[in-house]
Amino acid sequence: MKNKTKQAEKIKLQDNDYFDFLNGLWTGKKPPFTKAVVIRNTNFSNDGNIGYSNVAVLNVEVKQLEKRKLLKGDIIIERSGGGPKQPVGRVVYFDKKPEDIDYSFSNFTSTIRVKDNNKFDSKFVFYFLHDFYLEGKTDSLQRRTTGIRNLDFNAYKEAVIFPPIYIQEQKAIARILSTIQNAIFSQEELIVELKELKQSMMHHLFTHGTKDEKTKMTEIGKVPESWEIKILDKYLEKTKTEDPTKNSNEEFIYIDVSAVSREFFKIVSHKKLQGKNAPSRARKNIKTGDIIFATVRPTLQRIAIIPEKYNEQICSTGYCVLRPNKELDRDFLFHYLCSDMVLKYVEGLQSGVSYPAIRDGALFEMNIPFSPMEEQIKIGKTLSVIDKKIESTHEKLLNYQSLFKTLLQELMSGNIKTIKSN
Repeated sequence: MKNKTKQAEKIKLQDNDYFDFLNGLWTGKKPPFTKAVVIRNTNFSNDGNIGYSNVAVLNVEVKQLEKRKLLKGDIIIERSGGGPKQPVGRVVYFDKKPEDIDYSFSNFTSTIRVKDNNKFDSKFVFYFLHDFYLEGKTDSLQRRTTGIRNLDFNAYKEAVIFPPIYIQEQKAIARILSTIQNAIFSQEELIVELKELKQSMMHHLFTHGTKDEKTKMTEIGKVPESWEIKILDKYLEKTKTEDPTKNSNEEFIYIDVSAVSREFFKIVSHKKLQGKNAPSRARKNIKTGDIIFATVRPTLQRIAIIPEKYNEQICSTGYCVLRPNKELDRDFLFHYLCSDMVLKYVEGLQSGVSYPAIRDGALFEMNIPFSPMEEQIKIGKTLSVIDKKIESTHEKLLNYQSLFKTLLQELMSGNIKTIKSN
């Protein structure tokens, strides 16, 4: 069949006719030396990409580097490292062209290089190995020495078996998965940009207001000249604690200290419990519109507004519950509490050695900037618009990630074909 090179049979990764294997680079000991960018385990991401922001530039032996220069299309595999929740055996794809400085890889890794490009597409091989890892197939190939997890590389090469598949099909699979990954990267970058925009807007609005006023220096820093500084407690309604165990069979929703995303400042999970199963920390009543602020480490910076579905439910005593009255706009207060300045200030209030925490009273007594209600509402809405954009972008990201995972499994298992057989 013309232009369709197909493997006659399944091929193992250990087949030296198709693959080369290069051992990692050690720090140079014998001159002459040269500089090289060395990819380490810390540069591995769980989605198979290399983080180039913190790569190491090391002095290495010229002789050793000559045999270990990375080429575009190389696949680097983690040979040592990992942990209880992250087995060793992750792979990343090197996609850079040669530059002024050479790239290499550390002694805790190895490189897999495709030798026969007519039989194997390197990006397809990478995705196949990535799927192999995600399916948990490296778990049984780990060996431990002195607490370090090592990959039995010979067993790994024996275990990885590529199915017979046309090179055109391999390339088509790689293109599909790369397209989805690029969409994932775009959403991730957009989220970073939106978060940076929000922090910049928060700094500007809480410093200059919506009217670009002159500023004045106060005990909490610069604020618009017409604003005042108030004690938060004066603008909060009283909240109450409850004991769910009194009604042993009554079901309620419980928000634990880990249920709020530190990254997105929103509730991402909850538990449904009966009173008889309620933990001792399930005591604080929450209502729609309340702001919960985590006061215990390591859960600081977990802040969220209570949505309607959690009205009249229970949260952990690890939260301080803030219920703004009619003189303080909820969104205005929420965004101020999420600002870097406040988070750093609050972190400095913690006390205790074995179980550091912040008193609820310390938050109640905190000074906050106070503007006319009309301006509070305007600032709250402006920042909430950015939050909604971040949330919708994150939803797209999750959808793309789910699609990638599904297609990776289906394409690598052969359940979905990109090219129809004749």
